[in-house]
Amino acid sequence: MALVTVRTRRDAAAVIRAAREDGRLSRSSPSGSPSLATTRSTSSPGGGACTRRLKRTLHERGVTATLTDGEGDARLWPLHDRLVATVEPDRRNRTRVTLDVDAAHDADVLLSESFTTLPGRRPPVDAVSNFLGGYVPEGRHREVMAAKRRVDKDDLFALLREFGGSIAGAVTLRPPDEPATYRPRCEPLDDGAVSARLRQALDASDQAIGDDSRSTLPGYQPKVLVARMDGQWLYPHGRAHSTHILKPQVPSRPSRLVDEHDSHLLTQRLGLSNDASEIRRAQSTTYLAIERFDRTVADGAVRPLHQEDLAQALRLDWRETDTKFQDPDWPDDPRRATLRRIAELLGSVPGGDAAVEQWLRALTFHVAIGTNDAHATNVALLHRSTGAELAPVYDALPNLFQTGLVKWDLALAVDGIFDHRRVSVEGLLAEAQSWWGDRRGASVGAGHRDTRRPRRGADGDRRARGGFARHDRESAVDRSPTSRGRGDRRTDAVR
Repeated sequence: MALVTVRTRRDAAAVIRAAREDGRLSRSSPSGSPSLATTRSTSSPGGGACTRRLKRTLHERGVTATLTDGEGDARLWPLHDRLVATVEPDRRNRTRVTLDVDAAHDADVLLSESFTTLPGRRPPVDAVSNFLGGYVPEGRHREVMAAKRRVDKDDLFALLREFGGSIAGAVTLRPPDEPATYRPRCEPLDDGAVSARLRQALDASDQAIGDDSRSTLPGYQPKVLVARMDGQWLYPHGRAHSTHILKPQVPSRPSRLVDEHDSHLLTQRLGLSNDASEIRRAQSTTYLAIERFDRTVADGAVRPLHQEDLAQALRLDWRETDTKFQDPDWPDDPRRATLRRIAELLGSVPGGDAAVEQWLRALTFHVAIGTNDAHATNVALLHRSTGAELAPVYDALPNLFQTGLVKWDLALAVDGIFDHRRVSVEGLLAEAQSWWGDRRGASVGAGHRDTRRPRRGADGDRRARGGFARHDRESAVDRSPTSRGRGDRRTDAVR
C-alpha cells in the first residue's frame, strides 16, 4: 500500500487524477479536493512497479508530493528506542492526531501524565493531540518553518512528520519506511557557520533549520539547536539529537543574554539547576549557549531523557498559546493554567511530595527575580525510573525589573495577585497553603513542612475544584500505581 503525502491543497486534484490514470484509485472513490494534506490510494497488484509509475506520473505533473510505502498514514513513534504507538492524522480535524498503542508496548514505560497508554488501545484524541502539539514550534517560528516545508501551520500531523525527529524529551517520530541502517549525522560548525546560523535564526525566525532537519523546540526566542562533542559545535541533520541551545543577542534587547545567563548562574547556586550556561562569541555574533537538561552524552552518543511540560500534562490546548497563562479577567478559567492546578498535578505523581516542594522553591525564585514568563510551558517534569521529578528551572528572566514597563503582571497569580509589585512573602505562604486546602491547619514556612499532598477537591475528583483529571472518564482506567506501573518500575533507559 502506498501513501501519497500532498504538500499543498492545489496538488490534491492532480494526485487523484494521476492515481486514477495509474489504476490506483477507482472512479467510485470520492472525488474532489480532499480536506486534509494526505490522501491514501487503494492497493493494487504490481506493488513496486505501480508505485514507481505513480511517482513518475506525479513528477511529470509537477506535483510537490512524496510517496512512501507503508500501512495507511501511520508513523512510528519510538520512546527510548522502544516502539510505543502509531500516529495517524485525524481525518476530520487537521489539528488532531490519533495514537494506536502498540500491542507489545510496555505499560510501565510512562509516556505522559495526561493519558494512559494501554497496549492495543487508543487514548483520547484530544489528550494525545495536546500532548504532541506541545512539542511543535510556536508563534512566528511555526508559521515560517511550516511555510518552508510547504505544510499548513495548523496541521499537527504534518508538523510532527517534518519536525518530530528530535524534540523535547525522549519522544521521536519516525517514518514507517525508515531503513534499519539509518544513522543520524551531524555536521561540524566553525565560527563562521555558527554565526551564520545564529543570524538566520534571528532574521528569519526559523530556528536555522536545514532542508533535512527534523529537530525543533517550542518557544518564541530565536534559537539554534546544536550538539557539542569534544569541544566542537555540530549541527544535527535528520533526527540527530542536539545537546545545547544557542540564543543570539537580540538587538532591541542587548542585555537579555546577560540577564538570562546571570539568572541561570543564580539557579545553579540555589540548587534549582545544574546545567551549564555560557556567553560566547562567533565572529561578530554574541550568543548564549545553554546545556539541555533533557540530554546527556555517554560514549560519544546523545541520550535523551523523557520530559513533558506542565501545559502538556494539564492537557492545555496546543492551538491556543495563551492557555499557558492565567487570565486576569477570568482567573478561574478551567482551560488555563494556575499555580494550584500545577501543584495538584505534581502532588499526584509518584515522587510528588518532593516535586511540590521543589515547585514552591522555583516559584519563590521566579517572584524574587521578577520573572513574568513562568507559565505552564516553562515548567516541566522529568520522567525517570525512580518516578517523576520537577525539571530544573529554565527560561527565567528578570523582565519585571526593566525600566519603562506599563504592566507588571505575573504569568500565574500568587494568592490571586497578578501585579508583581504587590506580591509578598505572606502571599507566597498563603498560595502554598491553599494547595493543601486548609490554611488554618497548614504550616508552610521556615522550619516547617506540610507533608500532606495538595487537595484534589471533593470526592478526590480534581475537576470538582478546577483541578486536573488525568484522563477522560470514558477511558475508564484506574490510575492507581498498580494499574499504571509503580514509580520504581518505570523505564527511561535507552535500549
